[in-house]
Parts: sequence; structure tokens; C-alpha cells
Amino acid sequence: MIAPSEKHLEDWIVANPNRVRYFDGQNWVRPFHHLMGRQIKTMSGVIDLVVWGDSLVCPIEIKREKLTAHHLVQLLSYMGDIDCYMRLIAYQEDKEIPRIKGILIGHSFADRRLLCACMGANVEVLTYQYQSGEYLFQRVHAGVTDYERRSAKGLVDLIETWPGPEVQQ
Repeated sequence: MIAPSEKHLEDWIVANPNRVRYFDGQNWVRPFHHLMGRQIKTMSGVIDLVVWGDSLVCPIEIKREKLTAHHLVQLLSYMGDIDCYMRLIAYQEDKEIPRIKGILIGHSFADRRLLCACMGANVEVLTYQYQSGEYLFQRVHAGVTDYERRSAKGLVDLIETWPGPEVQQ
């Protein structure tokens, strides 16, 4: 079932950060640990949540509905804003620049191409189900099935025979 509202979903995440987790096949994973801020204004707009975990700064874009490429672009803009700000602070205070990983949360996603784009942009995608006042999350990744591997045989052959970046031509 879909969330009553985006604000409801965001409020629930803020109130229950330890319950935002997914099973990776072996363990339960918490994608973030500490809430840094909520509804943070940036040059590109307002970030729903910013969290800190495992030496990462993670802007989170929450959508009640299906995730689309527009939502990814929105999150990438926020990631760029954070990166610019962090570089400025690091330069002024002689500190290391933390890594940035985006998190998109939505009810579902548009298509597999969106997942591939997210993977290439260091964005994790979580989908949710709303049941009896609780949210259940699932991490979604762009795994390749045997059918997709056969369909993309030319690309697979190219990648499998690529000698690597250290080989100059």
C-alpha cells in the first residue's frame, strides 16, 4: 500500500530511524545512522533529509509515488550542492572531504534504466510498502538476469574482454 502522504513517510523515518533497514540476503542493513537535518534548503531546492553514516553524507529524497528520472536529477542536484559546500569547508578548515551517497526512497520505480543510472551515480534506491501503520523497506539494485545478459551480448563481450584502464593503446 502507498503512504498516506510524503510528509507521513518522512515523519515516520525521522521518528523510527533504527527501523529503516533492508535485508541484503545475509544481514539486516541500516542505510544510515545519524540524522543531520531535515528540510535543508540548498541552491537547488529543499533536501528532505540529510543523514550521516559510515563516513558518508547522505541526502535522502523521499517520494510517496513511483520514482522517476526527474527524482534522480533532483537528488543529484542536492548531492552537487553538498559536495560544493563540503569542499569549501574542507579547504577553509584543512579537512578531508566526506564521501556523498544519495538515497532515493519511493513506493516503486519507473524502470530498470533508472536503477542503472542510480547505480552509476552512487545513489541507493529503497522502495517501501505501507502496512498497518508500519513501513517495510527493500533495497533495489540493477541486477542482470540471464535473459538480459543474452540480450546485451555485444556489451557483455566488450566488457569481458576489456583489458582495464592501465592498458594504453
